[in-house]
Amino acid sequence: MPIFNSTHSRGVIVLAAAAVLAVGAGSGAVAGSMITGKDIKNRSIEAQDLAPGAVTASKVENGSITLKDLSSGLKAEVGAAGADGAPGPKGPEGPRGPQGPKGDAGSVTYSGADWSIIDRNVIGNGDSYLRSGPSVGADIKPPMGIGSLGLRTGSPEDKASFGNQVDFAGDALASISTVSFWEFTTGENRAKYVDNAASVSMEINPNKYGSGYSTLNYVVRNLPANAWTKVETGDASWYLTGAAGTGSGCNQTTYCTLEQVKAAMPDATLYTVQVGKGRDYAFSGAIDALQINSTTYDFEPFGVVETTD
Repeated sequence: MPIFNSTHSRGVIVLAAAAVLAVGAGSGAVAGSMITGKDIKNRSIEAQDLAPGAVTASKVENGSITLKDLSSGLKAEVGAAGADGAPGPKGPEGPRGPQGPKGDAGSVTYSGADWSIIDRNVIGNGDSYLRSGPSVGADIKPPMGIGSLGLRTGSPEDKASFGNQVDFAGDALASISTVSFWEFTTGENRAKYVDNAASVSMEINPNKYGSGYSTLNYVVRNLPANAWTKVETGDASWYLTGAAGTGSGCNQTTYCTLEQVKAAMPDATLYTVQVGKGRDYAFSGAIDALQINSTTYDFEPFGVVETTD
């Protein structure tokens, strides 16, 4: 049977070794040989048999020596050889590491810097603003993302204009092959006039007809209320203002297709591309997903996102 009954196994080993050394030092009869458990009668070693100061009691009460019987000095030695204790409390959080590299945005880029209100074309209470929605129920939502470009005029005297005066400047009108967009209108707009709608326009230099400036407008017709509708512009609903309209024959009396306009002015170049609402009727609605050739401009609350197919 073992000499010690301590549950601290590694401590028992150290204590047993201490006991053996103490007994060996006091008995010449066993000098030169190793004392084993067979040489010691079970429960026969008491505190007085150990080295002075090894235990705190003169006689161990339960007949065996455990950690509670050791002196503070020996306890420290036993504890040093004992099993690992429980983990300590969690230390404070370390400093934040450096920011990682920016991820690849693919073919999507933020283009908000060059899209804004065109102040010189705003009249009266005409207003344009990037916004969320409009949404109706669970199914009617903007065609791209969560937002759109809101457009509002309060009276026939107001005009709203939002566009890009940088990216298209100097481009040939002949390079524009496709123009489309999505629009949301209401029954209140239609009640004023069935074709009361916002639309797209381009300010151009005709380089013909003795004119250096004209606005090429598209007329939107008969949109359904309270729904997002895609507007294609391939039909004969374009007209020019000023001398270019008179000279080309593409005016509000005789509308043209975009191809006819380009053929009439093969050297025309762009100043701007705009989305707006002219001076005719009060209006409140929205436009989104303006596509010019293979690039789509998604109007969102935080800016304009350009996506190239």
